[in-house]
Amino acid sequence: MLVLSRSLDQELVFPTLGITVRVLRIAGNNVRLGIDAPAHVPVLRREVLDTQGVYFAPPESAPVLNHAQRNQLNRAFLALSLAQKQLELGQNTEAQTRLGYALGQLKELEKEASQKPAEAARSSKQRALLVEDDPNERELLAGYLRLNGLDVETAEDGGAAMECLGKQPRFDVVLLDMFMPRCDGSNTIQRIRHDPAYAGLKVFAVTGHEPEQCGVGVGAQGVDCWFRKPVNPITLVRAIKGELPTEANAASDSSAWR
Repeated sequence: MLVLSRSLDQELVFPTLGITVRVLRIAGNNVRLGIDAPAHVPVLRREVLDTQGVYFAPPESAPVLNHAQRNQLNRAFLALSLAQKQLELGQNTEAQTRLGYALGQLKELEKEASQKPAEAARSSKQRALLVEDDPNERELLAGYLRLNGLDVETAEDGGAAMECLGKQPRFDVVLLDMFMPRCDGSNTIQRIRHDPAYAGLKVFAVTGHEPEQCGVGVGAQGVDCWFRKPVNPITLVRAIKGELPTEANAASDSSAWR
C-alpha cells in the first residue's frame, strides 16, 4: 500500500490511467480533493451513488478492463469517498489510511497499464523455434534472428522441440536440423504433421543434407522449405517473414549468398 502526505495544491498523477488527484483546500479537518479522470471513469461521492443509483456506460473508446481490474478501480474510488467523509468528521488518521490505500490501488493499475504496450510489442513478434544439436551454431543463428526482430526459442533435438511446442505459446515457424541425437528431424516432422494441434505450423529444414537423404519431402506432409547449409541468414529471415515463396527451394544452397 502506498502511504504519502500531500500539501495544498500538490498532485498525484497516474499518467497511463489519465487520473490526477489534487489537494485543493485544507480548512481545519476538511480537505477538498480534486479528481480529474477520463470520461469512462465515473467519480462520485458515495452518498450520491447510494441515493441515485447512477450508472455510467463507458464510451466505445474506453479501455477494456477485466474483472479484477474493475474491482480494483472500484475499491480505489470507494476508499477515496470514505476518506473524504472521514476528513469531514475529523477522523484524520483513519482518512489518511484510506487515502493511502486508494492511491496504492491506483498505482497498481497504473503499473499494469504501463506494462501493456511492452507486452503487445513482444506478442507482435514472429516466434521461431530453432532446433539444432550444435550449441555454437544454435546460439549464433538464434542471436542473428533475434537481432532481426524475431522471438526465438531453442531446442537441442527433436524431443526437446516437441516438449517446447507443447508448453510454449504457438510458434510461427520451426527451423529444424535433420540429423540429431535422440529424435532426428524426420521423426520430429512426422510427430508435428500428425498432431492436429500443429496444423498449419511452418517447418523449415536447415541442414547440410538433401531431402532424399533424409526421406523428407517438401510439401504439406513434410517441410515447407528446405535450406541447405551454409545458409544465407538474410534469405532465411526473409522467408520466415513471408517475403519469399517458401514452396520453392530458392534458398537451398550456397548460391543464395550471391
